[in-house]
Amino acid sequence: MTIKEVEALTGITKANIRFYEKEGLLAPGRSSNNYREYSQADVEHLRKIRIFRIMGFSVAQIRELADHPQRAAVLMEERAGQIQKEVKELERVRCVCLEVRDSGWKFDTLAPGCWK
Repeated sequence: MTIKEVEALTGITKANIRFYEKEGLLAPGRSSNNYREYSQADVEHLRKIRIFRIMGFSVAQIRELADHPQRAAVLMEERAGQIQKEVKELERVRCVCLEVRDSGWKFDTLAPGCWK
C-alpha cells in the first residue's frame, strides 16, 4: 500500500506518517525499488497511534505503551489525572467567558483582574 493510500485510510497526513516512522513508531517494509510498502498491520498501528494522540498522549508515551504494555494502567491513570486538571481549567475559562459576556465588556474595558 502507498503512503497516499494509508493517508486516506487513517486520516493521518503523509508528514505525520513519516514523522512516526522517524520516531520509531512505525517501520513499513520496502519494495525492491526501495519504496515504502505499508501493510494492513501498519494501517492498524497508525489507527492506534491516532487514538492515543487524540487522547493527548505524547509520542514518547505512545512508544512506551507499545514497548511496555504492562505500563498501560499507570500511563492511563496519569493521563486521566491530567485530563481532570484540564477540565477544571476549562471550567474556569468557561466561567470567565460567561462573566465577560454578561458584563457587556469591550476590549478596552476588560480588566485583566477578571482572570482569577
